[in-house]
Amino acid sequence: MEITLITFIVVMALFLAVPLTLISLYGLNIMRQTVLALIRFVAMTAVYALAFYFVVRSSSIVADILFALAVVAFASLSVIGRGRLQTGRFFLPVGTGMVAGVLPVVVCLALCLPRGEGGVATFFHFVAPLAALVAVSVVEPTSAALTTYYSGLRNHNQLYYYLLGNGATRAEALDYLFRRALTKAISRCAASMALVGTVVAPTVMWTATVGGATAFSAAAFQILVVIGSFTAALIAVVVALLLARRYSLDEYGRLGNLK
Repeated sequence: MEITLITFIVVMALFLAVPLTLISLYGLNIMRQTVLALIRFVAMTAVYALAFYFVVRSSSIVADILFALAVVAFASLSVIGRGRLQTGRFFLPVGTGMVAGVLPVVVCLALCLPRGEGGVATFFHFVAPLAALVAVSVVEPTSAALTTYYSGLRNHNQLYYYLLGNGATRAEALDYLFRRALTKAISRCAASMALVGTVVAPTVMWTATVGGATAFSAAAFQILVVIGSFTAALIAVVVALLLARRYSLDEYGRLGNLK
């Protein structure tokens, strides 16, 4: 399937004419935000397209691995940005959590796909797009969980000190916020499952069947990707929170700078 540049420009202009006309017609004060969101979306899509082009063209296992790691690193920065955390302090724990959650799931998913005569090389070619797919799916629940955890520490620090003063250990005092963060991640994943099942899954399965997969294989792989992303998000949250405790507590168990 090939889409010409002229076709792309004409159809995109037709699609954009409706929302932009409505915003202008009713004097809605969101034109700037809308245009910026569109520009960011197109720019990110272009970056991914170029990256995929060079990775596929290189046919290199090293390029596949580097691309997967770069996607995970970008997803980690997105989580930190959405959580309004300091990049220098939280990139290592969040990045480690993302790697621990995303890469094992990606490897399992890639092993489910047929490799044909390509063998190991084909396996690593699957890793690159799967890493992008899973990492992007993990960003929203992970950032929501970290935001819940650290906003809870900032707003309920008296509860933390109260529990410590009544004999609780640090882990026990933080357990309530830890469970709140996990609950937030699970609820976001559950909500995204419903959305994927009704909106994204039909398109993905149609694309897979057109590419030669059976309807059962397409549906089964879609389910595995969604549940795998759910698992990756929870692993990323748990690992990130456990490693990030050293950045929120000093050696005496006191809360430090949580921004």
